[in-house]
Amino acid sequence: MFVIDRVVEILESLHVNEEAIQAVSAALENGAELIETSAFMTSEPLRPTAFGASDRGSDLGFHHDKARAVVVDTLDAFMDDLVGFAEGVSRAVSLVVDADETTRADLTVQRQAVEILADHTGMHSSGRADGERR
Repeated sequence: MFVIDRVVEILESLHVNEEAIQAVSAALENGAELIETSAFMTSEPLRPTAFGASDRGSDLGFHHDKARAVVVDTLDAFMDDLVGFAEGVSRAVSLVVDADETTRADLTVQRQAVEILADHTGMHSSGRADGERR
């Protein structure tokens, strides 16, 4: 469940609506649990003689094993996709955080520039000098 926990953690760090996070988390956990606990995933592979000792039974057993392997590979690929999704979300969070930090730094520099300009636009020295001359 590490992947699901990571996705939830990332969504929380993005400050996504808590109800949405819970819905995504529940859907992912339910789906993963259904896959992991399904009879297909928990049952032992069929014995070669499960469909009988005849040639047709052996053929059926062989093709059943091949089909089972395809489904297992598909489920493994699905889990890899889920891990990739979590990594993509993590990368997106990193980009958002970097953008926020860059924007904050840019705004800090701009604020400082505005403060410097504001401090010097009053022309306090020239105004005072002009007042003293009069």
